Amino acid sequence: MDQSIEKQSAIKQKHDSFGEYVAEKLRSLEPNMAIYCQKIINDAMFLAETGSLNISSKIVTPMLNSNETNSVKSEYVSDVE
Repeated sequence: MDQSIEKQSAIKQKHDSFGEYVAEKLRSLEPNMAIYCQKIINDAMFLAETGSLNISSKIVTPMLNSNETNSVKSEYVSDVE
């Protein structure tokens, strides 16, 4: 097997292992929490694919009012210059 194929296989295995880890963590969560986590993961992937994600990116969750306790409001901040 040449080095290029070996390298691709190692990268695929690394990502597959991480995917299995994330899947196991999601299965251990309450259903509504798993959905919220999936949304955050998908949002991070979108930011990465569009070049807007960097080491300074973070999730900002504002304080909720008492009538907003069941909603999830997050915004993503990215320091793209």
